[in-house]
Amino acid sequence: MQDAALARMGQQMSDAVASLTPGAMLRAWLPFSPWPPAQMQDAMSNLFKAPFAAREPENA
Repeated sequence: MQDAALARMGQQMSDAVASLTPGAMLRAWLPFSPWPPAQMQDAMSNLFKAPFAAREPENA
């Protein structure tokens, strides 16, 4: 019984992760956005790129 419950929980977690892809989030949020789709796509792209942007050394 525990194995069946764990398998079901694992499937639900996999489904939840799959629904959090950037494309899925964009499709879910577009109806609520006051921006045109292209502008919303640019905003989301910049949001995900920000942590990886090249930074200049502070003591240069």
